Amino acid sequence: MMHSYEAEIDVEGHVRLLEPVRLHGPCRAVVTVLGPLGSEKIASDAMASSPDWRRFVGIMKESPHFNGDPVSIQKAMRDEWG
Repeated sequence: MMHSYEAEIDVEGHVRLLEPVRLHGPCRAVVTVLGPLGSEKIASDAMASSPDWRRFVGIMKESPHFNGDPVSIQKAMRDEWG
């Protein structure tokens, strides 16, 4: 299974992960360079204030669009595409 982790790479090529990573042994990694830091415009103040994804957990739990069985909702959304 692949996982993505946010990181910064300095001019000497040193990679600094911005979140803790727990691995169970040596792993292979592929680095995708997105561009220079500061080149992207942050769309919202929420994104700028905290790079932590956990702030989004549970944010849509009261949404009327996601009431019901998760599998049925996923199937209905998938069926809309095809």
